[in-house]
Amino acid sequence: MSSILENILKYAEKTYGENVNKFIDEIRKRECFEHLVLTIISQNTNWRNVRKAAENLKKILGTITPYTVLSANIVDLERALKPAGLYRVKSRWLKNIAYTVVKEFGGSLDCLEELPLDEAREILLKIPGIGFKTADIILCFCFSKPILPVDTHIKRIARRTGICVSKNYDEIRIKLEREIRSEARLKAHLLLILFGRNICRARKPLCRKCPVNGICPSSIISK
Repeated sequence: MSSILENILKYAEKTYGENVNKFIDEIRKRECFEHLVLTIISQNTNWRNVRKAAENLKKILGTITPYTVLSANIVDLERALKPAGLYRVKSRWLKNIAYTVVKEFGGSLDCLEELPLDEAREILLKIPGIGFKTADIILCFCFSKPILPVDTHIKRIARRTGICVSKNYDEIRIKLEREIRSEARLKAHLLLILFGRNICRARKPLCRKCPVNGICPSSIISK
């Protein structure tokens, strides 16, 4: 593992590790389809808005399943998802995904658990509304597949620090997976997100608090 990535993960583990462990315990208890819904509505918004939208969904659906989403009135879905933004688009995505999960998979994605990673990923990517990050989160969070989802924070960290200069999603993912052990990728994904939110921020990064400010090529205090 590169010294930059190693030091970032060590700092993140020390700073956020306990909370991440608790979060991992929580996400293991969620149903796969609920994970999928939360991932869809989290696009282009923050987790405060996602939680509000999820609370709204549970009020109108009871439980978040492909069947309850499929039977819900589209106007009610839009109203519930409004705090998360792009609510009309996201409501249509959820309807389409719920329809596909019911029609093609009998209402459950559990069949993916026994499939090889590449095959399971290919199946998810064929579902309209599911892109690379969403597919990888489902595979990693729900089925413990050895994959490291890349979000905007992780992409920013990788490019700023020179770990991977490419903008291509899969090139960044593969580069990080080569550096991080398969069993550590879920936690590394979460640690890097928190590091990106709190230290390596999109605007006004806190380079003075960063553990790699002396070797990071983008550091404002290493020049």
